[in-house]
Amino acid sequence: MYSIGVIAVVASLNNILKVGDEMQRYCNITYLSYTSKENLVYIYEQNKDRFDGFLFGGPYTYYLLKELVPEITKPYAYFSIEDRDYFRMIARLSVTRPGLDFHRVYIDKPSFPVDFQSIFEEPDVPRIIEETDPNQSYENSWEDNLSVYRQVYSSGKADLIITRFGSMEEQLKQDGIPHVFLFPSPETMLETFWQLLTRIQENQQENLSCIGILAPDSEQDCTDKNLTILLDALKQFNQKNNGIILIYPGSDRIELSTTSAVVKGMTDDYSFCPLLQFLRRKLHFPVSFGVGIAESTVLAHERAELALQTARKHGGFVSYYCLNNGYIVGPLAGGQNPESSALRAQQEISLHEQQIRLYLQQNDKDLISAGELAEVLDMTTRNAARILKQLEGDGRMLVYQKQDASRRGRPIKYYRFID
Repeated sequence: MYSIGVIAVVASLNNILKVGDEMQRYCNITYLSYTSKENLVYIYEQNKDRFDGFLFGGPYTYYLLKELVPEITKPYAYFSIEDRDYFRMIARLSVTRPGLDFHRVYIDKPSFPVDFQSIFEEPDVPRIIEETDPNQSYENSWEDNLSVYRQVYSSGKADLIITRFGSMEEQLKQDGIPHVFLFPSPETMLETFWQLLTRIQENQQENLSCIGILAPDSEQDCTDKNLTILLDALKQFNQKNNGIILIYPGSDRIELSTTSAVVKGMTDDYSFCPLLQFLRRKLHFPVSFGVGIAESTVLAHERAELALQTARKHGGFVSYYCLNNGYIVGPLAGGQNPESSALRAQQEISLHEQQIRLYLQQNDKDLISAGELAEVLDMTTRNAARILKQLEGDGRMLVYQKQDASRRGRPIKYYRFID
């Protein structure tokens, strides 16, 4: 299971804890609070090799750290404020503070345009606090923003300040400045979390060992002459692809070695096999292809053997891939197969259905999202969503939404098998 360090001030961490249980379902989360820029650097330096990735409480924390350390080497993301979060804040204030004059409410400038005019008419639109200097360093932005808040409030123009600086709680209270903090919603935070989890997964998958085994389908075709023809065809393919594969001839097979990143990119997330497509045009006999992916070469070889056995049972220019999580993906064919494309696609969906059912059974669960399936099957969230949508369209699964669909923002879709 992956591990993520969450670095933020206490006020932001309290908000992040709203989705803490959900994030803990998919990885180990450790919360790290900081109190000053020096403390931020210290915490990061002490923990930079401890986690697979980092989540920062907001853009200020991330950009401040980026200015203070040479490099952030692990995958990272920071929680940002979406337009829906601004609208929810306005709706909440309208309910909790009836009669509030929004013309006297000042809001930190959004990082992207927010259409406040869609719910306010002039002159009732909230006022935007412009950046004092867009080119200033983040190391000085805290003090500069506090100075602006003081200036706006002391001028008598503001009844309320809406700020993204959760670290200003104590100072704003001391100055007697009415304020509320603008935090990202649970939906926004979970979207950011899934994006980071995908980056961590992709980062760790890039350097895994990958072993492939190619062999004729039948013993009659496993001759020295045919193996030489197969070897020559492999060398041609490798030359056309800039030598990204190491080739090892054997007595009854040919083994290949590369990285998981190469295979994942070449097969477009395990959706087709360009190598078999090439070999189909070059060979007069069918071959089977098994690929194993693992952290060690020995385990990758064992998985390649298992994948090859599965491919040989199918027969006829197909490949199977045993991924790092132990799941087998296939059949992936090259070019036209004796089976129709529609039938082959249906077979792949059926295989995915079996894998999903096994995963849900082993983990005592009923629901699964595209993000979770992407991690289980080692694929992109987009491809995982396509599989779930296909199963829904076939009447195999029902779709649910974790959030109320009447609320603003995109709800997370969860799927459950009907039977």
